[in-house]
Amino acid sequence: MLKAFLIILAFLLSGELINQIFSLTVPGNILGMLLIFTALKSKLLRLEIVKPVSDKLLQFLPLFFIPYAVGLMQSKSLLQEHGMIILVVMLVTTLFTILTSGFIQQSLNRKDGKDI
Repeated sequence: MLKAFLIILAFLLSGELINQIFSLTVPGNILGMLLIFTALKSKLLRLEIVKPVSDKLLQFLPLFFIPYAVGLMQSKSLLQEHGMIILVVMLVTTLFTILTSGFIQQSLNRKDGKDI
């Protein structure tokens, strides 16, 4: 279990390191997720190794949003001024993300021979 956690942490830190070295606009945690996704898809990393820890982390996922919620509550004046624009952007990007994720998953399933 500790080994799996350290593997996930290594991918996170690798993404942060790449972000710092190349001064990218993409956050390091996103780069880390892309790295671990690539490692899983290319079979460099077996899912069975990291699955127990990832499942446990997913149980605590709502706790990871608490700092952002507190920061949002401190921005009341900003929300009052630009709230409608923020809401529209959130709705459009959420819809875009859902559709894009669905198309990518269908494409990956077809490549793997799964017809869902």
